[in-house]
Amino acid sequence: MNREHLNDNDIQQLVFESNVADPKILDHLQGCDLCRKAVDDYGILLDELKSLPEPIMDFDVSEQILEQLYPKPERDMALNYIIYIVSILCLGIGAVIFILFLTQISNLFKVISDFKNYLIISTAILVMIGLCQDMLRTYNKKLKKLNFQ
Repeated sequence: MNREHLNDNDIQQLVFESNVADPKILDHLQGCDLCRKAVDDYGILLDELKSLPEPIMDFDVSEQILEQLYPKPERDMALNYIIYIVSILCLGIGAVIFILFLTQISNLFKVISDFKNYLIISTAILVMIGLCQDMLRTYNKKLKKLNFQ
């Protein structure tokens, strides 16, 4: 007889998977009352678990409530492709126009003095920063109205 008792993994494997039994484990069970009692207890537990009724709610209630509170907008994949195609076309047309008129644009900046160039560029950058801030501010207001923040 082995003096070390069986661990829970061996006992559970013996009870839950009765077709897989190690001869050493079976030998130990014949001579050890404590391990035999543990196997019997696990057997009773297994029988009780099998006799329990099926759960009434086998779904996640919180997930369903959240889906109703914040429904996911369903966008058509064709619409996404149309947006991508239009964006690529606009970028392509802009690039072609820029390349065609590159010499005229460079001549424009050559005629105007350097100070005026810096003034025009800095004004354009400041206007773009202001527009981006305004866009971000209105976006945050819309989010707050929808209670997403």
